[in-house]
Amino acid sequence: MPDFTNIKTDLITFVILTAFFHALFIWIYKLGKIGWKLVDYVWLALAVVGAFGTIAESAKARMNLNLKERYEESAGVLQTIKSHAEFGSQLPRIIEFSNKNNLQWYTNVHKKDAEVYSDWCRSLKVQLTNISTSKIQAFEYFKRSDPSLLEVSDRDLSRQITKTIFDLATYNANINEIARLREEMKSQEYRILSSKVWSPLLLIIAIALRFAKATGEVFIEIEAEKRKH
Repeated sequence: MPDFTNIKTDLITFVILTAFFHALFIWIYKLGKIGWKLVDYVWLALAVVGAFGTIAESAKARMNLNLKERYEESAGVLQTIKSHAEFGSQLPRIIEFSNKNNLQWYTNVHKKDAEVYSDWCRSLKVQLTNISTSKIQAFEYFKRSDPSLLEVSDRDLSRQITKTIFDLATYNANINEIARLREEMKSQEYRILSSKVWSPLLLIIAIALRFAKATGEVFIEIEAEKRKH
């Protein structure tokens, strides 16, 4: 099957079909004015149907762009989640260091909350070890072991926890969307592949017919002028 996405193939096909239509309709069947008017309907219909194939190509381009954006966004969110998990896993040590040096870091965080949050983040880090930004994979939400974490009195930590959970939800939503887009692209693969073949071919046939029609009408005018003289 010729590759009609190749400009060289398109040009060769166009030249061959143009020559064929010239020979068929000008020298063999010698169409008149009415015949060439009918040809108008044919090449216009072919052009319209062929143009529909570009819609499938545009849809594929949009899905590819959307897929790329989702991957990039997921990679960014994943890095944020990793940084949250790294920080949270070290929180008890950070608080201990703060207390020893009178730095007033997370002074309102109870020891139990800090330990629970730290355990949560360590478990999250284990899940993240098998996930890379180059090949993002879906993972299940890590279930919070203590709902009271959202009620910690320290505002900074509360915001950190809320942000981590929100980022997990965002990442999961992106993964679901990526899976949906990939499935949709897979289901449309045959239609898109077919459009790459018939869409350019129909447009080439339409243009070749139009060229033959233009030449045919010129010959008709020349013959009409000769009869006048």
